[in-house]
Amino acid sequence: MNIGIDALMIDDKPTGIGWYGINLINSIDKVVDQSLNINVYIQEKAKMYFKDINNINLKIVGNFKSNKERICYQQIKMASIFKKDKIDFVHFIDYLIPIFFNKIPYVITIHDLSFYEKNFFNISKSLFKRIITKISINRSKAIICDSNWTKKCIEDKFNITDKVYTVYLGYDKIYKRLKVQDERIMDNIRNKYRIKNKYILFVGTIEPRKNLYNLIKAFNKISKSVEHQLIVVGKKGWMFENVLKLVENLKLENKIIFTDYIDNVEMLYLYNNADISVYPSIYEGFGIPPLEAMACGSPVVVSNVTSLPEVVGDAALLVDPFNVDDIADKIYKVISDRNLNNTLREKSVIQANKFSWGKCAMETLDIYLKVGGLKDEFN
Repeated sequence: MNIGIDALMIDDKPTGIGWYGINLINSIDKVVDQSLNINVYIQEKAKMYFKDINNINLKIVGNFKSNKERICYQQIKMASIFKKDKIDFVHFIDYLIPIFFNKIPYVITIHDLSFYEKNFFNISKSLFKRIITKISINRSKAIICDSNWTKKCIEDKFNITDKVYTVYLGYDKIYKRLKVQDERIMDNIRNKYRIKNKYILFVGTIEPRKNLYNLIKAFNKISKSVEHQLIVVGKKGWMFENVLKLVENLKLENKIIFTDYIDNVEMLYLYNNADISVYPSIYEGFGIPPLEAMACGSPVVVSNVTSLPEVVGDAALLVDPFNVDDIADKIYKVISDRNLNNTLREKSVIQANKFSWGKCAMETLDIYLKVGGLKDEFN
């Protein structure tokens, strides 16, 4: 069976969905059944993330200067490429199928339905996502979701009772609790990003649904009572200006550090040395950063909504993301209570070990085999 995986959305600085594709594809390469011939379509600049591929075929499809250029290419060109390569069915690691793509069966991964919520995206982007998603769901043979939360949202919203599967994500095994650290690396990180004291860590794109606005308000409430800085790791997204303005208005420029995008090694050390990692997101389809933080033994505080409780189990403190006082109180509690801090560190590692990309890959292949009618051959 000839299977295609459309992974064109992966660029040279991947975030959540990009890392999903990278780790899923590399893990599938390690466990793929010989009955499947898998072709992965990527950009030239994403090759660096697939250096050890042996059992699947990488297909380089140009480079794109913007998401808009990439989406146009997917909509106009990809259907003919799949046809030329005699692909039996395609897995789109995001929901962006070509609108006129209706002859070859396909599987889609829908990470969340946040574009149906208010204030998470601009109107035009939200409308585009809704149109494409509805078409994708109606025509798909199978829908993969990152969490039971997203699965239920799709089933309820689109009145679907079958073909929707939950496949939990994993985390890159570079993220682990370091028993021995290279102090030079951490010293360089501290100097590079002006980290002077203990710190609270947030990882995620600066956009409304990540709820950084309320996190900063909560941090402001405790900032005079603790020596900690707040480190914000992530790209600037939609409406990031509001967050920067809030920092300025609260005069927290010296206590809040914005690093932008950083590499895995620096991220590993930041997780390991954080006094606490906080993710007060309003809406998450899964939440890889909390999982990475837990794998590194960081105490974690997350929102009590959407998928996040599924990811953290009983290994984290949950907060109401709309209640600034609750966020501030829980952060302060973890910082000030060292017994609680240490307990959460131990629980975090145990919880993180329940997730892996290998398991994600095997369950995804299982769905491929169901779609291709080869399920009985998969054991």
